[in-house]
Amino acid sequence: MHRDSLLKRISRSAPVMAAASALIGAYIWLVQRTARIEYIGMEVGRRIDAEGGFILAFWHSRLLMAPIVRAETERDVYMLVSANRDGEMIANGVRRFGIKFIRGSAANPRKRQKDKSGAPALAQMVAALRAGGVVG
Repeated sequence: MHRDSLLKRISRSAPVMAAASALIGAYIWLVQRTARIEYIGMEVGRRIDAEGGFILAFWHSRLLMAPIVRAETERDVYMLVSANRDGEMIANGVRRFGIKFIRGSAANPRKRQKDKSGAPALAQMVAALRAGGVVG
């Protein structure tokens, strides 16, 4: 067996994925407890929150800090996460913060046979917004 394929199999194993999820959750918890967070323009956010559901956008480098939003609203908070194994690892790491998940992503036009559940995910996002949820 080729070394790269063995490493890939090991890294995708259930115990390694569970450990990675736990580390993600622990990292987020540690950052939330030790970081100084400065909210800029929070009055606008509170006004938007009072009016109904809304969409949050995060840069990829800030995505793991999205659970901080959960503490700032009484609304249900949903994150769009890929339906692949990496998305499962992220979802498992963030689930304990009270985030709900919508699973899916856009299809690759070059791989039309691969269904990534993008259309159902979009429908779930719209439903969550109509119900007054926060979608990120």
